[in-house]
Amino acid sequence: MNRSGDSEVWDTIVIGGGLAGLAASVYLARRGLRVLLLEKGTAPGGRAISSVRDGGVFNLGPHALYQHGKGMSVLRELGVAPSGGKPRLSGQLVFGGDKESERTVPMAHLFLGSALSWAEKMELLRFYRGLRKVDTHAIRSRSLSEYLSGEIGSGTIRELITMLVRVSSYSHAPELKHVRV
Repeated sequence: MNRSGDSEVWDTIVIGGGLAGLAASVYLARRGLRVLLLEKGTAPGGRAISSVRDGGVFNLGPHALYQHGKGMSVLRELGVAPSGGKPRLSGQLVFGGDKESERTVPMAHLFLGSALSWAEKMELLRFYRGLRKVDTHAIRSRSLSEYLSGEIGSGTIRELITMLVRVSSYSHAPELKHVRV
């Protein structure tokens, strides 16, 4: 930190303490710059953090890195050795808009159990089966929310697909995320 009179002087201010902000801050500091990292959350990590509630672990975003991908390369360069292994395909999905209406459903029971109605199961299957036939050039200017609203009648299925997109990307802004991404 450098002071000029009563104010602090920084060479660079990085906004956001997610993985990209943390990495950028370290790279800049290694070059000798004075860096201020601002994070609105209670802890750094952005969408790559998890929280524990009622005994369950909730991932707020992607937690998998390709062993030979760019992200892992950056982490190694920064001296970070993440632990972990291959993700389990089991787990729980949480349905409901508020704590009182939340219910957890094992992934395996999504189609086998009663979490979804028969019509919702068929709608989900039709949606995923039809993805290969989508003309992505025709819809590339639409947001994910717009696309799903036009393709899926069930609010539950729209929420489910939005949740899957959220945990497989670094964004929870379906009204801003374009279908082409």
